[in-house]
Amino acid sequence: MTALNFTAGKFRAFNAAGTAPLAGGKLYTYFAGTTSPKASYTDAINYVANANPVILDANGEADVWLDGAYKLVLKDSTDVTQWTEDYVRLTDAKDINTQTDNYTLVVGDAFKIVEMNKATAVNLTIPPNSSVAFSLGTEIDVTQYGAGQVTLVAGAGVTIRTNETLKSDRQYAKMKLYQRATNEWILSGEVQEKSIVNVTTATLAVTRELHEGRVMTLNKADGITATLPAASGSGDRYRFIVGTTITSVGGIIQVANASDTMAGLVVGLDDDGVPANAWTVGTTDDTFTMDGSTKGGIVGDEIELIDIAANLWFLRAGIKQSGTEATPMSAVV
Repeated sequence: MTALNFTAGKFRAFNAAGTAPLAGGKLYTYFAGTTSPKASYTDAINYVANANPVILDANGEADVWLDGAYKLVLKDSTDVTQWTEDYVRLTDAKDINTQTDNYTLVVGDAFKIVEMNKATAVNLTIPPNSSVAFSLGTEIDVTQYGAGQVTLVAGAGVTIRTNETLKSDRQYAKMKLYQRATNEWILSGEVQEKSIVNVTTATLAVTRELHEGRVMTLNKADGITATLPAASGSGDRYRFIVGTTITSVGGIIQVANASDTMAGLVVGLDDDGVPANAWTVGTTDDTFTMDGSTKGGIVGDEIELIDIAANLWFLRAGIKQSGTEATPMSAVV
């Protein structure tokens, strides 16, 4: 890798008034976000390390070439601090932090490449600002070097925004994170595209990170209870399709708490030649229940929910009904 100089071959510094060179000044170089010394160099070719601190000459100059991200502290000849600058990057070269197991980011990972090298699935957690205070605009590259797929995990209070999933696409996939606001990160790059979620477990905790914008096929005949996240007005959409006809009361989609409700319309197609039923969603309804006959739950039934406001989900559904048809809506939570 090649280091890049500050300006025309010299680092230059002046006194606080800006009227004279900072002769004898001292430039301390550290790893970004830390107080651990990190070498700078006298040139870009031979990688001869400078002393740390670098002592400026009578013109307030020194040959200082950087490689990666640094914290720089400038002091005068009597050790009075003139300024401190953190996360200084003057090259395209980045330090690499290789991890072989689940890992939580630290402040020193700013502007680095975090390389996840594990044969099996592995998690990379973004901690909340309260425990690790990254500067706004911090960028971190993430690489799935090993065969194990990398999942980005949001720490408490952290939001990771992406158009796709929070998983790496394949081995050697490269992803990029940047922090646009406190506890809000943007994920882009070679991430796994959203796909159908095949639900076969008795319960499903629906989350924005794993399920927003995706189709969830319900494939458990003896019942699935899917619990939505709390409604906040995010506009998030969740779509359910019955893939296996339900054989007992247990095809349930419900809200997260007693404050959330649903609004919308359910259209039921009869099997007896009578025109279709239209079931309105009551003002207190918070649960959609299918039984495989009178309340729907037959292969091909579709339910979509949209988070339209705080404490309010919009629901629309198309179901097939048999026997004495009944509304699938109720107030239970």
